[in-house]
Amino acid sequence: MTTAAGVHQNTVSTSQLAPLGFQLVVPNGDFGLQTWVYVFNDDAAGAWVAGELVQLDTDMALYNGIQSATGALAKLRVLGAAQHAIAAGSYGFILQKGRGSVNTDGNLNAVGEMMVSRASGRAGEMAAGEEASVFGINLTASAVAGATLTCLINCGT
Repeated sequence: MTTAAGVHQNTVSTSQLAPLGFQLVVPNGDFGLQTWVYVFNDDAAGAWVAGELVQLDTDMALYNGIQSATGALAKLRVLGAAQHAIAAGSYGFILQKGRGSVNTDGNLNAVGEMMVSRASGRAGEMAAGEEASVFGINLTASAVAGATLTCLINCGT
């Protein structure tokens, strides 16, 4: 699927091709819909990789993202998960809602665990008191830190 301007959800560019925060809704076969949101990679750490969680930048510039660096961020601070590489200083779509890939901190050991953000752009299992930070559920499981899992996410607004 593409926008009316012909921008595909996998398009990455150093120039802005759509309004920041623009949402592209794409059918995903028997898995429902995916909502992709257009963001700017404002991360000094570099490129985002597939499965990496992206949070709202600390300066609160809307739809400027950085690698998730904090455990149990408020759900509205998690913008989504990159599904392909997006270089620092570039624009592109990340998955905000729907079925996709998320990298784990190694603590999503059973299918169906509620997920919250963790450091290094990864997700982990919700702990007591983190209920307000849940942004998704894992559909596959792994005890390996950095493993990419299939998940159902619902980030941002």
